[in-house]
Amino acid sequence: MRRRTGLVVLVLAATCTLAAAAADAHSAKQALAPTIGGLMRAAGGASGAWVADGTDSRPLYSLNADTRRTPASVEKLLTTTTALERFGDSEHLETRVSHDGTLDEDGVLEGNLYLHGVGDPSFETSNLAQLATRIRDAGISDVTGRVYGDESYFDSRRGPWGFQTSRDVGPLSALSLNEGTLKGFGGGFQANPPSFVAQRLDAWLDIRGVDVARAPRAGKSPHTTEPVAAVQSPSIAALVRWTNHISDNYYAEMLLKGLGARFGKAGSTAAGAGVVRNFQKGLGVNSTVVDGSGLSRGNSISPHAVGRLLIAAQGRPWFDSLYRSLPLAGHKGTLRKRMRHTAAAGRCRAKTGTLRGVSGLAGYCRSRAGRKYVFALLMNGVNIYRARAVQDRIAAALASR
Repeated sequence: MRRRTGLVVLVLAATCTLAAAAADAHSAKQALAPTIGGLMRAAGGASGAWVADGTDSRPLYSLNADTRRTPASVEKLLTTTTALERFGDSEHLETRVSHDGTLDEDGVLEGNLYLHGVGDPSFETSNLAQLATRIRDAGISDVTGRVYGDESYFDSRRGPWGFQTSRDVGPLSALSLNEGTLKGFGGGFQANPPSFVAQRLDAWLDIRGVDVARAPRAGKSPHTTEPVAAVQSPSIAALVRWTNHISDNYYAEMLLKGLGARFGKAGSTAAGAGVVRNFQKGLGVNSTVVDGSGLSRGNSISPHAVGRLLIAAQGRPWFDSLYRSLPLAGHKGTLRKRMRHTAAAGRCRAKTGTLRGVSGLAGYCRSRAGRKYVFALLMNGVNIYRARAVQDRIAAALASR
């Protein structure tokens, strides 16, 4: 009888403890709304916010949450989640060189070399040097033709190579406009990116002892060519991490064009934007997508829509890659100097966004009590520094609960 009584007492105690914990959690969540509301009053009437429980997705606070705002670089969340979904976080972008001739036993290639770009934003001078070395190591010592820069992949969906430049800065721009490539060759830019990069590869071949008879230029490869050499980008996860971590506009735009080339109609901003919109609509997220970086004020999305994207991302196989790509408050990336010495430091990861009169912050917070929160704060018509102060205080409030 005593045993049974003791067991009942233990069960009742455990139940009371759980009930108390649940009550405390509920109380903490209830306290968030007035706290965030008080802070948001300083953000102005052209701002909106949406905050939810990251575990059960229940909204905890909403202000003008369904009104679309200019997101600035928060737009990169749309670009990078689409890239992770469509490419896969472990895929690599491969830049290749092929030839259209015959190679004799003396190392003479009777034909041409073609450099096929895929818009790898990380491609730089060292990669051109690698390609030249691999071409030489493939047994080629002389080329009777020339080196062509081929960016035709981005003209249409026809395979895993190339890139386009008409009306759009693009493709082999992911070779020739990359800052590292330009610095490596002393700067300078020509009107024809494929020609420019063909010249750079030709120069590296000369350094490696490979003689190319004719002058390099832009050109489209025949349908039947043989592969000679290739270099791979870091994984899509790594490219996304760099894009979001420092809010790199160039990387974001190249990823967008790559989405258009691989999964849309062409390697253009417009085609890539269409791929992003289609993926986001599948998640119930509606927005106006003009570019991949958020530089255009034509982009628009509501805080609620951003929040829905962040909630949906938690259930995707690539979520960890997205989560780790976001700057960590007080420690890394664009949030390195923000929220230091607050509860948010080391607990909140979020994407920043800044244009003149526009500031945004959206991401995830893990509180001291182990609770998870998802939030999206989009502020337009604001003083940037005042807006950031509000955002930081809201993130700290979430992390402290």
